[in-house]
Amino acid sequence: MTQTSPDPREATFEVLPNVDLTKLPLTPEEGFVVSRLVGRRRTLGDIANETGLTAGDVKRHVDSLVRKGAIAMFGRTKAVDAREVNDPKKKLPYDGMVFIPADLADGADLTDEQKRRILYVDANLGTWNHYRLLDLKRTATALDVKTAYFKVSREFHPDAFFRKNIGRYAERVDRIFRAMKTAYDVLSRHDLRGSYDQTIVDDFSAEEMAELEAIADEKKRAMERAERLARNNADRKAARLKWNPMAQRMSRGAELFALAEAARKAGRLDEAVTQARLACSFDESLGIRAEAIYAEAEAVRAQMALKRIQQALRYIDDTTRDEIIAAADTLAEQVEKLRLVPMLMEVATLMQTLKRPQRAFRMATLASEIEPQLVPAWVIVAESAAAEGKWALAQRAADRWQALDPKATRPKEILRQAKIR
Repeated sequence: MTQTSPDPREATFEVLPNVDLTKLPLTPEEGFVVSRLVGRRRTLGDIANETGLTAGDVKRHVDSLVRKGAIAMFGRTKAVDAREVNDPKKKLPYDGMVFIPADLADGADLTDEQKRRILYVDANLGTWNHYRLLDLKRTATALDVKTAYFKVSREFHPDAFFRKNIGRYAERVDRIFRAMKTAYDVLSRHDLRGSYDQTIVDDFSAEEMAELEAIADEKKRAMERAERLARNNADRKAARLKWNPMAQRMSRGAELFALAEAARKAGRLDEAVTQARLACSFDESLGIRAEAIYAEAEAVRAQMALKRIQQALRYIDDTTRDEIIAAADTLAEQVEKLRLVPMLMEVATLMQTLKRPQRAFRMATLASEIEPQLVPAWVIVAESAAAEGKWALAQRAADRWQALDPKATRPKEILRQAKIR
């Protein structure tokens, strides 16, 4: 029998395991929605009720999150928290804590368990360290820290109580969330975390000690392996220098370069570069031929970097603009060395999109020097120079543009502007 996908109206959605949400290109609205799905499944209706968004907006954001690989759709299940299916006799963290009856009787739009949970965490803010606050072990990885923060954000972020009257609990929730945000800011940065760990006086648990010992043992074994490898390499190099006559070295270089060429034809450029470099270590005369392999591999890497930047442009905002521009500048430096006209033109166009006329001018000028008859290169040179107010350069480029494409009207406009400047 043919299986069909679950009806989205009856389906539930949940964050996929082992997904690093911080590395996905999520919009603020999508981040708000996905925070409600960390560690639990929800229907579209549940999400709309919790977020206050319209059904249409929820559907649009959820569809986008599924496409980006952040969440997955499952068949209809009852949306319950893990604690609802736990053994009711199981001891809860706050069992034994004495609560003030007036606090529990507060008319806030919270369940009794939510009230107890908020009061319990708030009461312990002064004694818990950052790890305890985020429910983490001292050996937690960077991904563990991010996951834990997303989980507590779902519970204590002020937006979790959107359109709810939580009365006096609002101040406690704000205090808790600010403390958790501070904990995340410290533990998510390697330098700050290292300094913070020096200030913690709590002993490691037996489990944490076992993990730390295992990590230390693995690091020791890795260092020993690296030392053995270094010694072996040194021994092999000494043996080659001692016993290999020049003819044998050149023969070995030729064999390795043949492997490099085979890898190149098969599209395994990283392997080809490695083999070519090794071949040159035996026979330096292969260097010129090896340069062609290096350049081809570098061009492929540059093309891949360009595609990543072009994809990132779809989601550019004030928080990502500087990072994208830095990546584009690095790419431009690579492409300048390669001197490949198609790549130069693509990067010049990219710089125009990023409103970087000076960089666009440089890329297009280099392309025009290599191919003087290339009209698109002169177009970008003229437009970029005009955008920078360099009218003498703009005039020369516009003259060349008009000579190559007499029917174009834009160069005439640039020439008129240049004359009145």
